[in-house]
Amino acid sequence: MFKTKEILLIILFSILLGALVQLRTEISELLNAILIGILSFFIIISINVITKKLTARYLDTSIEIKSWQFKRIWFKSAWYFKKKFPAGVFFPLISTFFSLGYFVWMAVLTFDPSPLSSRVTKRHGLYRFSELTERHIAFIAAAGVSVSLLSSIIFYFVGFSELAKFSIYFACWNLVPLGDLDGSKILFGGRILWYSLVIIALVFLMYAIFLI
Repeated sequence: MFKTKEILLIILFSILLGALVQLRTEISELLNAILIGILSFFIIISINVITKKLTARYLDTSIEIKSWQFKRIWFKSAWYFKKKFPAGVFFPLISTFFSLGYFVWMAVLTFDPSPLSSRVTKRHGLYRFSELTERHIAFIAAAGVSVSLLSSIIFYFVGFSELAKFSIYFACWNLVPLGDLDGSKILFGGRILWYSLVIIALVFLMYAIFLI
């Protein structure tokens, strides 16, 4: 299910996000807090990715997880970087720096879907299809966001309130419709689905900020 590159990316971004979210911790507790942060994001990202892969498999599709990158700077085709810009690494670092550690950008991974040959022969609903539509891609991305929100409820009730909070933040950031992030995939594949998830995520976010 996982390629070596995908596992390394999960580990890399678990370390990056886990360290950045704990930078405001007191020096005496910083190392322990960072280790907890890294483990927390490893769990959160792994659950998110596994859910998307299983959803894709149900739709007879495979997805490859990759770091978020983009080349075009603006809408004009002439405005672009010569090489792909590593936004998945840059955005968390720059957001942490300018917010003094209060806000850490967490939308760092995206995915490339590709239909499996079995899509030609398997029936979904009333129709057979072999092409992967934006609606199907939206379902895959939405599954990841949804499970992050649902996981936060479980984490909270088993006593891991900080893990629950991080899971909510991770889900909210991944709803941002920028580039080819999950938020864009959901928005272009189903606006009602995106609006619904945003409303639900905002409720979770308010709960995380004021009550957890």
